[in-house]
Amino acid sequence: MNNSGIKNIYTLTALFIFFHIAALFIGFTILAAVFEFPDVLQASPQYRLDLYLANQSIIQPVFWLLAVAGCTQIALSIFLSRSFERLSPDLPKIALLFGVIAGMLQTYGFVQGAALPPWMGVYASGLCLGIWTTLTGAAMFVEQRLFDRKISMFGVVAGCMALMLALEQFGTPPATLGLLVDYGFPAWAVWLVVVAVSLLKTNPSDREGPLFGWKSFCWSSCLYLLMVLPQLLG
Repeated sequence: MNNSGIKNIYTLTALFIFFHIAALFIGFTILAAVFEFPDVLQASPQYRLDLYLANQSIIQPVFWLLAVAGCTQIALSIFLSRSFERLSPDLPKIALLFGVIAGMLQTYGFVQGAALPPWMGVYASGLCLGIWTTLTGAAMFVEQRLFDRKISMFGVVAGCMALMLALEQFGTPPATLGLLVDYGFPAWAVWLVVVAVSLLKTNPSDREGPLFGWKSFCWSSCLYLLMVLPQLLG
């Protein structure tokens, strides 16, 4: 693949990431306001249905937005996998599998959720997303050149946080789940944004990504604080 093709893959991956994070952040912020997410996951099916019907005009479009975000999860998983060199073919391929499954389950879950949310689909999607994130971070560490190792370690930690979010299906207390969503999800989102920016700054001729220095730390920390500011003020 020539340099132009490699640069196009980097750019498309970054664009899908930016749209994906924006869709998820907007969608889950609205659901928290009108659908009591994530505490509603612990409520009875009848209560969830009643709350959904009372706010259907708002919730249904948000469900469709999050379903589209499932499709962008598939797209960014594919393009991110193609960004890696052939020095580490196995981990990116395994990560790709879980990334695609996570996107498919998310899309299915929220499309069906227009009638009554099948939360087990959301649980399985979260589990696959955590595995995808962890394996992608590990692949970045093995690759060594395309991403700074600090970004790879950040990805492994973010993947563990995503896996913890999926533990709700085992009865995680609502207060604990709320903290994970409020502070864990933004960390995962910031990691993906860092990945996107790193790809945009990578020279396709040598495929060596930029270092994650103090400037990157400052702007990524500010982005994280901005995302958790509503929780801190609340």
